[in-house]
Order: sequence, then structure tokens, then C-alpha cells
Amino acid sequence: MKILLGTAFAFTGMAFGICNSIAASPGITSSCNIIQRNGTVANFTGDSVSYVQIIRTPTGTGTQKNVNASCELALPPGTAVYYNFKNTGISCIIDGIATTDWLETVYASGETYLACHIVK
Repeated sequence: MKILLGTAFAFTGMAFGICNSIAASPGITSSCNIIQRNGTVANFTGDSVSYVQIIRTPTGTGTQKNVNASCELALPPGTAVYYNFKNTGISCIIDGIATTDWLETVYASGETYLACHIVK
């Protein structure tokens, strides 16, 4: 299993990212690391990032929480691509916990959305 190293401290101060040992990584801080259409990872900051968000909600099972992290930005228009664990072998990391439950969508319009989910 590949794990890209990426952590984030966004709004709630908790970590989120997608990792692969020592390689550039898609992930989220107050910036957003996105896998581009050509498969390379790039960091986007400031006005180029539409939003970064981490939401924690109780699961109703003891102290467990659903943790959903997301990032949105705009790339130039082009071919739509979709990345996830199944087609990259890369895990998403939230709060230091690896998960295969993530999806990055780069729409033809350039709108790009990265979402990652864990239960902890």
C-alpha cells in the first residue's frame, strides 16, 4: 500500500492529507495538494483555493466520530479525471489515520474536489 505524506491543520487544527512514502502528496492544510490530470501533485494556496473544510460529527456509537475533510479549487479546463484508492493505491490520511475512503474529481470545467473520510 502506498502512503503519500501529507498533513493539514485547517480550521479545526487537525490533520488531513493523502500520502505516499516520501513522494509529493495530495493533501490539505490551509493550502490544498491536488493530483493534477497528468498525475503529478501540486500545491495550491491563497486565492486559488475555494475552500478547505474538516467536519467532525458523532456516529452515535460511543465516542466515535465521522471525520470528513474536503478541499475545492479550480484548474484549467480539460479532460475530466477521477482519482481514488482503487486507481492510485494511495491512502488518504486524516488525523494520522490511513483510509481508502477518498475521492478526487477533476471536472472538465477545471473544478477540482478532494474528499476524504474516516471514523475514529
